[in-house]
Amino acid sequence: MLSVRRMPGAWSYEIIAKQVGDGDRFITSTRAIADRQTSRLGRRTVVGSAFEHQVIAMREEQIAYLSSADHILERLLACGLKQKFAPAVLAAAAELLEPPASREWVIAEARQFFVSRAGLIPDGLEELPSRWVQQLPLHLEGREMGPFMITRLAFEQGVLCIAFAHEVGSKTGLMTMWDDLRFMLNLALQPNIWHPLTRKEEFEIWHRWPELRRRLFVLIN
Repeated sequence: MLSVRRMPGAWSYEIIAKQVGDGDRFITSTRAIADRQTSRLGRRTVVGSAFEHQVIAMREEQIAYLSSADHILERLLACGLKQKFAPAVLAAAAELLEPPASREWVIAEARQFFVSRAGLIPDGLEELPSRWVQQLPLHLEGREMGPFMITRLAFEQGVLCIAFAHEVGSKTGLMTMWDDLRFMLNLALQPNIWHPLTRKEEFEIWHRWPELRRRLFVLIN
């Protein structure tokens, strides 16, 4: 169990360690993601035999997958991106780079943004790192929020997961406009697992979290 040195009012990477059973594992192939998703689908049973129940169940299954960490990781890896460090290190970096304003103020500003632009505050907003919460409005303010009605946000396996109320999955396997937004946010929000940390950030993590030193310098082929 990792020991955690808390900062008053700070978002802590302990949250991720509790939520994600394999949060320190590197996902390096789309095949591994596909195998894991197929396994989950194979275990699922639909209650009842009515056609409408099956349609609803299939829709719920689709929404759950499209908003999952597996889906966004599959998209990002397919574009040749490589994970630079483990999610636990990212969570520590997010705590290290807390914005100067209080977490309460940052969350209040983000809530106001979503209320004014979409009339809906996404579930999970308050569970994100403060740094990401602060940056979200900056990256979304120029977009029409109608087609992108965000209903849920989550930080899982080191990526931002997003559920959209009106999303329709691609029948051809191509990127949709909802995938484009997921892609953009996961590369734009800082810090993230796709961009290396600065030497200064690595130094700070090395000294403040000795238990993360081995994860900090794992190399990815």
